[in-house]
Amino acid sequence: MKKNVAVLVSLLAASPVFAEDDSKISPYLGATLGFADLNVKAGSTEIESAGAAMNYAIVAGLRLSDKFAVEFDYTLSGNHSDNSAVDLKVDQLFANLKWGGALNPKTRLYGKFGVGKFTYKEELRGELAEAADFADIGNSFDFSGIGYRFGLGVDYKPLQHLAITGGVDYTAGDLENDDLVGSKLKVKASTARLYAGVLLEF
Repeated sequence: MKKNVAVLVSLLAASPVFAEDDSKISPYLGATLGFADLNVKAGSTEIESAGAAMNYAIVAGLRLSDKFAVEFDYTLSGNHSDNSAVDLKVDQLFANLKWGGALNPKTRLYGKFGVGKFTYKEELRGELAEAADFADIGNSFDFSGIGYRFGLGVDYKPLQHLAITGGVDYTAGDLENDDLVGSKLKVKASTARLYAGVLLEF
């Protein structure tokens, strides 16, 4: 019995596991590719052309322990509009706290809470852009503000310094633009995102 236990311990110690080096603080870098749905409302009116689009993010983080990490990400989206007269895009710069635990030697589940800058952009095209330029109001409008994020995910670590990550998150914020026609306009925007990517740990 003691021999079997000793063999099991030695096998676990030789495996590339999360717990193997959790006593040290480890920085990491990575990138993710995802698909997100955008919802935008001005008052009680929903912008019908807002929909789903591909997005990508650059990620940098610091794993503090086997349970906690601080992570920063910059996320850019493609065009969320199904209307050829307007482009709808999003960028998000966020700081996130991740916490969780290992399911097995190679897999960790985590939750995520983040706060950051949420920017929603409208850019007019074609005749609408020409009309806006003629009226001297411009054809590109940015709405920005503080956003909040909640998410769940999983990291799978096939190698000691490499993890495959994936998850879902929801980000929402009250955004405003004070340059449009000299007045301050407000919208409520949110994204629901599904993503996967790769993290390199140092």
